[in-house]
Amino acid sequence: MCATVLDRVSIRNFRSIRELDWRPEELNVLVGPNNSGKTNLCYALAFLAATVRLDVLDEAATQTCGAPGEVACRLSDSSVIEFEIVASLPSDQDDVRFRYRLLLEAVGPSPDANHVLEVREEELRLEDAPSRPPLLTRSGNEVKLFNEGGAVESATESWDENLVINTTAPSRQTMLSRLYEYKGNPPATMFKRFVRNFRYYSI
Repeated sequence: MCATVLDRVSIRNFRSIRELDWRPEELNVLVGPNNSGKTNLCYALAFLAATVRLDVLDEAATQTCGAPGEVACRLSDSSVIEFEIVASLPSDQDDVRFRYRLLLEAVGPSPDANHVLEVREEELRLEDAPSRPPLLTRSGNEVKLFNEGGAVESATESWDENLVINTTAPSRQTMLSRLYEYKGNPPATMFKRFVRNFRYYSI
């Protein structure tokens, strides 16, 4: 059984960070001149955790960045903010490696939207089980969830459409924050708890 490891963090268009790919070590010290992005890397991890703890993206942004309008990178022409993390988590049986990707868009405020941030895409998958469907995949408001409990009960390596649940989620909320924690979906629940309780930083 391994220790919990954050293997990789990728960030695009978050505050002052245009593009960052970071592979953390067990202990990391961020060193650099003022306004080089050290604090915003910590804010990015705090924001990602808040998108799981809180019901609304704008609330997560206000809590961690001061305001929703402070999330998107002002140095970029793109309104899309992207996060991707790879993490290895210990379990009772085998260690589990996850990949989570989240694309947000700054859409407002405008006459049609009094909020700022919306989810465009979201995906959670098991890195070491490429034959399985993603545990969670989302495009816009349309969501597909993999029925982990049904897969265990079927005892088969052939994953059919009966094991995928179609649902929807509000644009202002991540689907990861909406996942119910129950024994039928242990990997997704494990990852949700991990992100929600990020403790990799000290500002």
